[in-house]
Amino acid sequence: MNFIIKSAAILFINFSFAQEIIKVEIIDSETSEPVSYAAVKFIGTSRGILADYNGQFRLPINKIKDITTIKISSIGYETIIVDISSLSISDINILKIKPKIEQLETVILTVPRKKKKNLSAIKIVKKAVNSIESNLASNPHSYIGYYRDYQIFNDGEYYNLNEGIIEQFDHGISSHKLIDARNQSALYQFNKNLNYKSDSLLASAYGNKEKYIQNADIVSFGGNELSILNAHNPIRIFNQASFSFVYKLEKEFLSNHNFSKGEKIINDEEVLIRILFTGEKSKITQNYSVKGEMIISLLDFGIYNFKYVIYDANKSSPLLNIDIEYKRHKNKIYLNYMSCNNRFYVQDNDVFKEKEIIYNKTLNRFEIEFNRNTNEKTLNKSNFKIFYKNRKMPISKLRIKDEKRIILDIAKIEPELDSTSRKQTNSIQVLIKKVRDFNNRLIYARINKPAYQFREFFVQEIFEDKKLDPSIQYIDKLKPLSKSQINILNNIDDYIINSPLMKRKLYR
Repeated sequence: MNFIIKSAAILFINFSFAQEIIKVEIIDSETSEPVSYAAVKFIGTSRGILADYNGQFRLPINKIKDITTIKISSIGYETIIVDISSLSISDINILKIKPKIEQLETVILTVPRKKKKNLSAIKIVKKAVNSIESNLASNPHSYIGYYRDYQIFNDGEYYNLNEGIIEQFDHGISSHKLIDARNQSALYQFNKNLNYKSDSLLASAYGNKEKYIQNADIVSFGGNELSILNAHNPIRIFNQASFSFVYKLEKEFLSNHNFSKGEKIINDEEVLIRILFTGEKSKITQNYSVKGEMIISLLDFGIYNFKYVIYDANKSSPLLNIDIEYKRHKNKIYLNYMSCNNRFYVQDNDVFKEKEIIYNKTLNRFEIEFNRNTNEKTLNKSNFKIFYKNRKMPISKLRIKDEKRIILDIAKIEPELDSTSRKQTNSIQVLIKKVRDFNNRLIYARINKPAYQFREFFVQEIFEDKKLDPSIQYIDKLKPLSKSQINILNNIDDYIINSPLMKRKLYR
């Protein structure tokens, strides 16, 4: 009996332990703003994760039981080492990291003399683009990381959050990332997270009246969600067509934009420079504006970061927003993360309208109930017309019963009409115009609301020399990820599903 009790207790403790999660938010020590996409390295391993846009990440205890310390870093910030035992399980741990300010003169000496000359911004970008083939790995390699896609309204809530662990096999920079058969991806975990909101309209395909992209088109090339994300990485496909107005990075990108120098940054004793750019007005149509930035090494002109934002006539939010980061791993530069989102519109089905109309013959009046509170200033008798069998029923008076209901007194009794609800007869026609709800929404008006489609991939481990495994079932590039075969990965617990901890801040 005692043995059974002890065993049950042990099982309970282990189960509780498995559910514990350390939650962390990384912020700028000076501004208290989140540090987006900060890298979290598991010391003693080749693995790690990345904070999300909110600067947050989660560490499930059962997946880091052999990890004692983590290293947190981000370009332009001082690196910190954190003992996991110092972190709380009950609250979100706020970790502050300091912007890294150093005297550039003490570090610039590490840059070869031939690279030290004062190059213009566009010459730095040209050298960076021309150096992509030598800086990125030319041999077969792979990344295992956390993938997710979702939609967001202005409320910041995540809708239809799909997430999983994916390994992307890359045959090298000389291969075509999108169509080369040697470039494949394997799915090890993939699910819709039911802890977040669902909306079938947001998840539906584009192209109908209820969901569409305004002032833009998505060109179909037979790819799934992951393929679309990869197609928005102009660094990896620098000599292939990407999105507007980058197109081929080695050609149109340079001529379509104006470049200027930003500040220099120290990153692991390597000097980087921020290059800012805007769209060249003569090359980009009047309906759009573009801005972005690149972070480029002055050592070998490796591209560490690429941000690209397109605005249309709606300047309040981007039409397209790309954020890509690479990191140095030994003697090459490898992908660190990709985040891509585009604005689209959905038709709001929450229309202000009448909920019920009832005729009371004894009192010779109609009572109309609306589906939400009305704007009383718009409740005028002239805004209502009632017909019975195409005969107009004159309204003598309008009275407000409460915030949702009104009474329309009829001047003349219709002898053929008995007390009824409009739902029970097709003979009654009620016309309502110019009435508005408490939010000033016009009756029956459908509003197109903006939403945002996100696709993101965060690398958790790099394998420098890894070819395709013939025993793996690879993702069918022509089918959605949800239709793909899931493979068994023996060490799947080494990788973390970094589900969001709070609402997403759209743009800061």
